[in-house]
Amino acid sequence: PKAAIIAKHTYQANGRTKVLRQKLSSVRGNHIISGMCDAWQGKSIRVPKIKPSILGCNIIRVEYALMIYMHIPGSDKLVLELPLVIGTVPYNGFGSRTNSMSSQDGSVSTASASWVSLQMPSSAPPSYCDLRRDCSLDQPLTPLLDDYDGGDSPIFMNATQFQFPPLPAYSEVEEEFNGNARMLPVC
Repeated sequence: PKAAIIAKHTYQANGRTKVLRQKLSSVRGNHIISGMCDAWQGKSIRVPKIKPSILGCNIIRVEYALMIYMHIPGSDKLVLELPLVIGTVPYNGFGSRTNSMSSQDGSVSTASASWVSLQMPSSAPPSYCDLRRDCSLDQPLTPLLDDYDGGDSPIFMNATQFQFPPLPAYSEVEEEFNGNARMLPVC
């Protein structure tokens, strides 16, 4: 089996279309004997420094894909092409690495700083005093991916495990009647 990151450049002008495909990086797995299976533990495919995907333009379109290829003797070749979207704003979540793009540029782009112009809501957020703090996950959300990717996989590197707290019991919000008007107790 093989896997590769493919760039597809589509140019459209005067009613004509030209498509260029380029292999950016690839990785090859071990040969699998008939009736056996294999997991790509420890093999990684590097994403080179590339331009972001261009998806909203009518004349130039740049798309990326992860292509997985497997040759099965005696049958058709198995090819799976999964789309990739490459962006320009790095993830800066908890435990993430330093912002490599801003350290190279030394400046912040106006597109990534557009959140500054947003206004804060005038009302206060709801009270969280009654929420449970023990958030846990009983079973993995993606069992098939967990079989092949460890906890340090780039896909799940910054994903936190979370379970929504239960809704309050009906006895906690019972309605009280005062004549014809309905009144709810204030917490």
